[in-house]
Amino acid sequence: MKPRYTEKQGQYLTFIHRYTKAHGYPPSESDIQMHFGVSGPTIHQMIVRLETLGLIEKIPYTTRSIRILLPEDQMPAATARQSTAGATKAPYTAKQGQYLAFIHHYAKVHRYAPAESDIQRHFGVTAPSVHLMIVKLTPALE
Repeated sequence: MKPRYTEKQGQYLTFIHRYTKAHGYPPSESDIQMHFGVSGPTIHQMIVRLETLGLIEKIPYTTRSIRILLPEDQMPAATARQSTAGATKAPYTAKQGQYLAFIHHYAKVHRYAPAESDIQRHFGVTAPSVHLMIVKLTPALE
């Protein structure tokens, strides 16, 4: 069965679903913006589109009120597992992706790359762990 959403919409649905499971509450639009490294209006348009398609619901003017309406077996991760048996491994982990998204977004907003201390403050981790992550990600950042 063909999903009723595009690949990009599926990425947003997957992020919302995983974020909600990991944190116990849905992401805010700014959390989604940080993850994808795009503008606020772009995120808002996607949320409105997903709501129009009946894939999510959101209470107007209420933060963190996104709720996915798709059954679990129709979620993008479930359909991807069914259709790609021997898929290749992602080039980096989810945590590395968060770091890359933050660095990309920060550089886009400030017009210069973040200092390690900026990354440390954002993720609430120690300086050595930030440094190790940057060393691991250096090929992806070049």
